[in-house]
Amino acid sequence: MKKYTIILLPEKNAAKEVKELRIKYTGQKFTDALPPHITLRRSFFMRPNIAEIELKKAIQSFSMKKITTTFSKVEKMGENTLVLLAKNEKQFSAEHEKITTLLNPISVAKRPEWDKKNYKPHLTIFRKPELLQKIKDFTLPEITFDTLCLYDIDPSPAHAFADKVICKKLT
Repeated sequence: MKKYTIILLPEKNAAKEVKELRIKYTGQKFTDALPPHITLRRSFFMRPNIAEIELKKAIQSFSMKKITTTFSKVEKMGENTLVLLAKNEKQFSAEHEKITTLLNPISVAKRPEWDKKNYKPHLTIFRKPELLQKIKDFTLPEITFDTLCLYDIDPSPAHAFADKVICKKLT
C-alpha cells in the first residue's frame, strides 16, 4: 500500500542554506529523502478502491496562493526532530484544513492526531537532536513557498525513498 505526503517547496534556490547546513553536519542535503519543505498534509493512505488518479485530480483542483514566511530559531519537535517553525502559522493552517477536508473522502491519515488543530507548519532541518547546540542560532531569511507537490513516500521507518507524483505551481 502506497503512503503519500503533500509538501510545499520554496522558490528555486531559497532553501540553499538548509541544504548546505545538512551537508555540513550529515553529508546529505535531504532529510527523509525529501528536499527542504513545509508539509501541508502529513503521511496518508488512499481509501480502499480509490485509484491514484483520483488523488492527482484532487491536487490539480486544489487552489492555493504562494505563502511567504519567516521562521523561528531552531527548536526540537517531538523526540528527535530539529525544525524551524513558520511564523505565520494561521495562513499555513488554513491551507492545511482545506487540503485535509478535500482529501478526507479519498484518503486516511496515518497519524490523524497531527492534523487540524495539532498541525504545526515547520521546516525540518535534521532528525539528529544531538546537533541542537551546534545549530541553535541558525535561522533563514524570508522564504516564499510557490510549489505544491504530492510524493509517494517509503512506508517503512527507514524513509528510504520519496518519489514525486505530481507538482503544481501556486499563484
